[in-house]
Order: sequence, then C-alpha cells, then structure tokens
Amino acid sequence: MKKSQLSDKQLEELLRDMPKVKDHRDPRDIYLNIAHRSEKRRLPAWLYPAITAVAVILLAFILTPGMLDLNQPENQSMDSESIEHQEAKVGQTGDEKAAFDKVSIKSDNDESENDSLELMDEKEKETERFMAEEDIADPYADLTALYPGETEGKRVITYAIPDANVQTLVPVTVAMPSVESKTWIDTFMDTMGLLKEKEWGLSEFYPIDAEITYDQASLVMKVDFKQSHPYKNGSVSSDMLLRGMEQSLAGQGVAKLTFTTEGKPGVDLGNFGNIEEHKIPQQKRGRAFLFLYPKGADQPYLVPTKEAFNSIEPAFEQMTKSVASLNLRPSLPQNFEPAKIEADQENKVIKINLNDGMEVNDGFKPALEAILLTAKEFGFQEVKIDGANTKQVGPFNLDETIPVPVAPNKKNIE
Repeated sequence: MKKSQLSDKQLEELLRDMPKVKDHRDPRDIYLNIAHRSEKRRLPAWLYPAITAVAVILLAFILTPGMLDLNQPENQSMDSESIEHQEAKVGQTGDEKAAFDKVSIKSDNDESENDSLELMDEKEKETERFMAEEDIADPYADLTALYPGETEGKRVITYAIPDANVQTLVPVTVAMPSVESKTWIDTFMDTMGLLKEKEWGLSEFYPIDAEITYDQASLVMKVDFKQSHPYKNGSVSSDMLLRGMEQSLAGQGVAKLTFTTEGKPGVDLGNFGNIEEHKIPQQKRGRAFLFLYPKGADQPYLVPTKEAFNSIEPAFEQMTKSVASLNLRPSLPQNFEPAKIEADQENKVIKINLNDGMEVNDGFKPALEAILLTAKEFGFQEVKIDGANTKQVGPFNLDETIPVPVAPNKKNIE
C-alpha cells in the first residue's frame, strides 16, 4: 500500500466534508448495557482465596525437592569433614594406614587359617567317632567268619564252591532274611543264582545246571539234568558236583539225591558212570582249617582239610603246615606249640595256654579265627586263650571266653 501524500490539514478538511453519523439511542441505555457486560466478566469473590491457596501449594511442591538437593551436598560435606577430623585425630598418615591395613589383612588370614585347621580337626574327630561307633555297632565287620551276633532274623546258608583252580571246595556263607513261608531248602535254591563266585575269586558253579525239586516228606532232593549237562566233561568235574552238594546239604534234612536226565532215571557223571541216586552223608567233623588266598587277595579264605582228625592236638599241628597240592597254606605260625590244652567237655570250652615265645597281636586275628573254627569241628562252643602278651585281638577280649563262629567265610550279596 502506498504511503498517503495528504497533510494533516487536508485530512481535517476531508473529514469535515464526510456525512454526519448520529446515534439515536438514549444515553442511559448505553450506560446500562456497558455496566451489565462488566458484571459478567467479574469472578466471584470466594474464588480468589482458593486460587491463592492452590498457588501456594504448587509453589511449595516445586521448591521442596530443590531445597532437599541443596541440603544433601551440605550434609555430605559435613560428614566428610567429620571423617577427616577423626582421621586427623587418630593421627594416621597414609603409610601408617596402609601398614594398619596389611596387619589387619594378615590377622584376618591367620584367623581364617586357624578356623580352617579347627574345622579339619573337628572333621577328623567326627570321622574317628563315626568309625568308633561303627566298630561298636558291628565289631565283626572285618572278620572272615560269621558270628552269633550277626545272625538275628537271618537264615544262614553255606555253599561249597570250587576255588579258581577247581581243586578245593571253599565254604562260603551268606545270611539271608528269614521268611516264615520259606524253608531252608527254598532259600538255598532261591539264593543259588545270586552268588558272585567270579567276584570272590572262585569258579562259577551255582546255580546247578539242572531242575531241582525237594520232597520234604521223603527228605529226597530230585535233580533232573539236561542231556547236554556240563558235569560229565565240563570244567567243573562230577567229583566237585557230588562233593559240593554233599557239603552244602549236610545237616539240612536232605537224606539223598535222585538223578534223572530229561525225566529218565540216571545221569552220566563221567568217571562215576551212570548214577541214579547219591546219599548225603552226615556232616564231617574233626577237620582242621587252613588258609587259601585267592589271586590278588589280602584276606584268606578259611578252608577245612579233607582229612578228619580224632583229636584237636593233631589238627592244630596240621594247621602249622601247608598242603601244596591244594594250594592251602598254614593258618598257624610254626612256633604255635601250646604249653597246655584243656578240654572242658561238660561246658564245651577248650582252654589253650600259649607258650612264652608266642607273639600275639592284631595280625593274629585270621589265625585265631582258624582256631575257633577248628574248635567248633570238635564240638566246642567257646575257646579261652591264656598266656598271650595282649588282652585284645580285634574285637576279641582274651580275658574272656570267645564264642566259636556260626560258619566260615561270610559274604554279602544284598
């Protein structure tokens, strides 16, 4: 838009020449109209204090965090000054504090080491206590034979098992839970398949490779073999079969064995020919017990001799000698020459007075077990050892009579 070129005077003249405009309304009406509009715009009087209060609250809310933030550095500053003041009061320099820290760390390490040593000592003591409790709970744990205190609620079965060279029968005893519904024969036949001959350093022998039944009324055990049975020319000889069954079943209510082959009477047992029956003899007594060491074993088996003796003195003498053909070793030392042996047949106690040169210690334990088993062969129930240079051998108190074992060479198959 272009700038006007008229002067003020010209404008005034121009305005005077314009038509006149008149307002014909009453001046009073104009005034009332203006006053009414002013009243509409005015706020109520009570609203002003409320607005003021809200403004104060908002202002306080906005300013409070800022005041707190301002106070925090001041407090931190006061805490720092207090710490510095305390350090200054203690009078520690930087080097002194470092030295103090080293001493403190060393002290902590020493305490930790002492705690570790004390913990180790406590564990060792706890282990010793546990072992002592175990020994008290089962004093026969490391012995070879089975003793009366181990047979409660058990049915004892002794199996004759050939050694690794199939030369000697080793009596091995297991104690199975006693079941009222089962007879000894039932347990004997049920347990045959659980034996661990190879693990024990012996020959595989059980279960017998045949069908076995037992007639309790006639006391006859019937054994039915397959045509291809292994006892004619197998690794386990027919002699081992017959002697093994004799020793295992003696004294257990079996009078004789009857043999069949796939239902037909008789069985071919090699050198014994065709056999239809075999009587079980009475349990042999009067044997001496020697040592048989399986390959790699430290603990020997206690094995009875084939020969039976009329009295216990020659049996003890045999126990100081070996039987090389059967790989049996002496169970008593060469200098075992008792000064006196007294047999109390009425009380079934045998007293053995050792000679002065006889050394008795914890290593004598297997020999003592051999003495106890041999004494049982002659009907004794207890053994008294006199003249020993010690009062204790393993769990055995030599000041008291010692009960003979229940059976030799216990094994656990459970």
